[in-house]
Amino acid sequence: MVTVGPNVHLSYILEIICNKLQITNEQHVSAEEKYTAVGKWLAVSDSPLYNFQPIIFPQGSFRIGTTVKPLVNDEYDIDLVCHLQRDGTITDPMALLEAVYKRIKDNKIYEPISEKKNRCVRINYKGDFHLDILPARSDPSGSLNYLLVPDRDTQGWKASNPKGYAEWFDSVAQVRIELLEKARIEPLPQYEKLSDKLPLQQTVQLLKRWRDIAFKDKEDFAPPSIVLTTLAGNNYSKALLVVEALTEVLDGIIREMDAKTGPIVVLNPSNPKENLSEKWWEDDMGYYLFVKLLKELKQQWNDLLKA
Repeated sequence: MVTVGPNVHLSYILEIICNKLQITNEQHVSAEEKYTAVGKWLAVSDSPLYNFQPIIFPQGSFRIGTTVKPLVNDEYDIDLVCHLQRDGTITDPMALLEAVYKRIKDNKIYEPISEKKNRCVRINYKGDFHLDILPARSDPSGSLNYLLVPDRDTQGWKASNPKGYAEWFDSVAQVRIELLEKARIEPLPQYEKLSDKLPLQQTVQLLKRWRDIAFKDKEDFAPPSIVLTTLAGNNYSKALLVVEALTEVLDGIIREMDAKTGPIVVLNPSNPKENLSEKWWEDDMGYYLFVKLLKELKQQWNDLLKA
């Protein structure tokens, strides 16, 4: 008779939770159709952007498979990049943002549902999701896939690397699949595979849902998803079960915070020019609230594991 450890049972429960947090396949297909249509509109031959060879591609949680349903009646956030590949004449970041915004507004469908944000153009599909389209140009001083994106707050450029970040996350999340399948199947033969999500992806989903709940009345201080994702990736050590992955990630983040006297710095692992945690240095109240709430989560998690 096979003895099933408590971590396997708890991991199965957590997988069920993560499965419920996902966007549906229908929503995924709808989002792909809509952003493909936007990409065609931006790049068609009569577009003012045509000569810049714009391409549009997903980034963030939609790209790395860590989307989480909004807590209340809110919309999914689908993050996209509009990379102008031939951008030699675009040196003004606000001109780039305005050019993409104007082209989108020229479409009768998008005109009433689009708005300009700090770094992106948003197209709102009410009650479902919104597309955040981030204009970008190549970074002439960086390596392959390094981008520069406009920032209205500073009226300047910000460094980024969405493709490199996704590749970093994928490489960290991957474990030996045959070992993962063995861990899933042998201890619990009736264990039904819920999705193809890896333990790191599920850990990020759980942390994002915790963030949504913990900061529900303090949204201005909530850590961005990319900060949680990067911290999780930096502290993940190939655990095969989501229970073990979440434990090691929480332990690792808290060790890192305890070793510092001020806010930790979370750099983009694919472009160290981008400080993902810059808001913590602008106003450290959000950082210390994050420390407090994360340690409370860790204590609750420890209590659950002991129960």
